[in-house]
This record gives sequence, C-alpha cells and structure tokens, in this order.
Amino acid sequence: MAEKNKQINGSFKNYIKAALAAYIITAVVFIVSAILLTYGKANEDTIKILSFVSTFISAAAAGYITASGMEKRGILWGALGGLIYAAILMAIFYIFGKNTDFTSGKVLCLVFSLIGGALGGIFGINTKK
Repeated sequence: MAEKNKQINGSFKNYIKAALAAYIITAVVFIVSAILLTYGKANEDTIKILSFVSTFISAAAAGYITASGMEKRGILWGALGGLIYAAILMAIFYIFGKNTDFTSGKVLCLVFSLIGGALGGIFGINTKK
C-alpha cells in the first residue's frame, strides 16, 4: 500500500512539473508572438500558426516529463499529460476569455495537445537512463 501511495505522489509531482514546464514554454512563445505582432511584420495568421506550434511543443514537453517518471506505457502517460495541459489551458481561456464557444480552433488545440503529448511520452519513456 505504501508503494502505491508513493507512486501516486510521484505521478502527481510529475504532472505538476510537466504543467509548469509546458506553461513556461507557452508564455515565452506568447510573449515573442506579442512582440512580433506589435513591432514586426507578423500578421494574425502567423500568430495563429505560432499558437498551434506552441501548443504542440508545450504538450510534447508535458508528455515527455510526465512519461519520464513512469515505468511503461509512455504514449498513454504522455497523452494524458498533454490533455491535462490542454484542459487547464482551455479552463483559463474560459475563465478569462470573452469567447467561450467551443470552436474548431479549440478542437485543434486538443488534437495537437494529444498528439504532442503522446509523442513526448514516447520519447520520455524511451530516453531513461
């Protein structure tokens, strides 16, 4: 029983580390996007692409970190890490955003997070020392 609790606590810590890393990556990309949009020649379409790339990379990082602390099933742990990242991101959008409709862009965000997290999980489980 104690071993099971230790594993659950370790999993929770991995999710926290994964989410923090993913949101740091997201914040950096959003800040760079804001600078490009304000001072550069980037248009809003470029920002949308950067947003999806950011989502994919952040979810992959979350999946990698989540799966790296597990013994097996990296693709599942990674996908779960990516989906948790996306769920928190969507909750933030719903709380602070004006547009609360569930659009195709939000579906794409979930898909990119799932795929990115799964790929990150594959790398995370297979690059253990």
